[in-house]
Amino acid sequence: RNGSYNVYSRFISPALEPLTEAMQITFAANDALGPVAVFGSGGDVGIVYSDYSAGRPQVYFTSLTCR
Repeated sequence: RNGSYNVYSRFISPALEPLTEAMQITFAANDALGPVAVFGSGGDVGIVYSDYSAGRPQVYFTSLTCR
């Protein structure tokens, strides 16, 4: 969407119907690729992804919280 690949999130129903617009999670200068969701025991959600901004792949983690 913004000239490079970034990771987006949105809420979906149990029937997999979109409930919200897509929200951008990463703001990488280059591509953020291969996102994988990881789930904590308390209902927390984290996203692990690769970023190539430094000229070589680096792994990053970010967490999402519902309020």
